[in-house]
Amino acid sequence: MKSTPDNALKTPDLNGLSTAEMVAVISNLQAQLAAKEDTLQNQQVQLKQHDETLRRRDNYIAILEELLRHKKIQQFAASSEKQPNQIPAVR
Repeated sequence: MKSTPDNALKTPDLNGLSTAEMVAVISNLQAQLAAKEDTLQNQQVQLKQHDETLRRRDNYIAILEELLRHKKIQQFAASSEKQPNQIPAVR
């Protein structure tokens, strides 16, 4: 046997309403819809801002990882006794 979920939308019986009552119900539903659309739009703006923050953070992390890689190469790469700024000895 199938049962309806507890959170299912329950549609009220609007058959016996007068025209004025029907207009009021429609106006109320339109106001609810407008409020939900505003909420959705605000959430979308927040989501875009969050995505931009994450994108900037990812770029910053990539730069730091590249700097770390470069420093490790500098530190552990083969080196010679000569430094690049030394004057070569004359033979």
